[in-house]
Amino acid sequence: MPAIPENRWSRVTGSLSAMPSFFKLLLGLLTVALIVAIPVLFVTGIAMIPGFASVLFLIVGFFVFRSLHRPVGADKAVVSSTVLAAAVGFFALMGMAVDQRGNPIYNAPLQLFCPAGSQLNHGTVISHPLPGRTDMTQDFRCINEDGGTALVLTPFHLMGVRLGEYIVLGYALFYLTGALRRNRE
Repeated sequence: MPAIPENRWSRVTGSLSAMPSFFKLLLGLLTVALIVAIPVLFVTGIAMIPGFASVLFLIVGFFVFRSLHRPVGADKAVVSSTVLAAAVGFFALMGMAVDQRGNPIYNAPLQLFCPAGSQLNHGTVISHPLPGRTDMTQDFRCINEDGGTALVLTPFHLMGVRLGEYIVLGYALFYLTGALRRNRE
């Protein structure tokens, strides 16, 4: 009777069973810590680091829009306009909702709402309305030369600009990934 070949999984489980219980405990605690820490770090990064959500959406969007160019049947890649509209719409809505902080490039169009002679200023208002809950609200203001507030931009200003930006970015990513695919073939 032939011997059953040892596979990689049996080597891993064999290594774990030979490991002292203290190291198993540390490995388990590290695993739980990573499972908890990774989402917390992502949320903190999105809320506190300028450009973090923007870069994250560009990376995810690149791979999603690249996957739309896969061949369906023959040698041609076929993407229905409905699928493209749905993908760009979802990308834009998620970008608008999540990337409220933006980055200096994405925030530049907000300066157009400011009166002449004022500058756009951005801050984050942190509040604790309930125990154990923290809310972070993005505060965009147009500041006069004397330091007074000329205009407070409402969330509708921000959402409108972000929605427009992410629609343009969605179509740009789609056509960029299509051009990269054609150059590769």
